[in-house]
Amino acid sequence: MDTASLREFVVLVPVCVETETLVDAWQIFQQTTSDYVVVIDLHQMPLGLLRLRQLVRYFAIDRSEVSSQPSIGYLQHLIHATNAGAITSTFLEPLTPLPIDLPLDQLQPYLSEIGQRQWALVNASGEYVGLLDRLRLLQCLAIHSLPQLDAADPFPPLPPQPRCRSIRQPSSIL
Repeated sequence: MDTASLREFVVLVPVCVETETLVDAWQIFQQTTSDYVVVIDLHQMPLGLLRLRQLVRYFAIDRSEVSSQPSIGYLQHLIHATNAGAITSTFLEPLTPLPIDLPLDQLQPYLSEIGQRQWALVNASGEYVGLLDRLRLLQCLAIHSLPQLDAADPFPPLPPQPRCRSIRQPSSIL
């Protein structure tokens, strides 16, 4: 396989520092087309993923005057008017760090969970580099099967399905 490490599967997404406010995060969402922002600490280490829908839900649920489908302008007004505070862990989806230089032939321990969580690729110092493009990685692994992964078989075959008997139609009486 040509690809030696996870470096080939990096997705760059907007970043926000944990000390920034929800207003700052909202402005990032307005300036980009991304549906999420990675929140990092002051040492550039990933803390979690802030999704736009989580931010919208926070303001829509906590404000009784908001309709079920608030407009972007109204949400922006709410965010600025409430002087929204810092981004807290209650807003964040967890990110699991993976070394960006991890060779693909050492991925086997992670494969069973690859689709169940978000993975932050980090450098040797633990600093955030980008998110793992899980779909591209799985497509690549499916096309270029690694011998080490074949032996481990993290995805066992499905159990055999019961056969359906054919149901004979009663012959029509002439």
